[in-house]
Amino acid sequence: MKSSSSACATTRARRTQPSRDAAACAIYKATDGIGAKWAKTVVEAGGVAVEDLAAVDFDGDGKIDIVAAGRQTHNLRIYWNQGAKK
Repeated sequence: MKSSSSACATTRARRTQPSRDAAACAIYKATDGIGAKWAKTVVEAGGVAVEDLAAVDFDGDGKIDIVAAGRQTHNLRIYWNQGAKK
């Protein structure tokens, strides 16, 4: 995904308890049908933690994009999905 931002920031796409990679933006996909096992894809590593995000097709190209925001830091990052259209 290509990203743009109003300030340098990253987040994670799945909210979990804080961990060593809490400042990474990652997408998690259930691999077992019941949500007990997950595959992780890192979109961007490093940066600051972000509290809020949305996954929406912002540019109308049929691919889901991600916007992440930090309430305390006032950071905003948009991850434009550059993958193949489904």
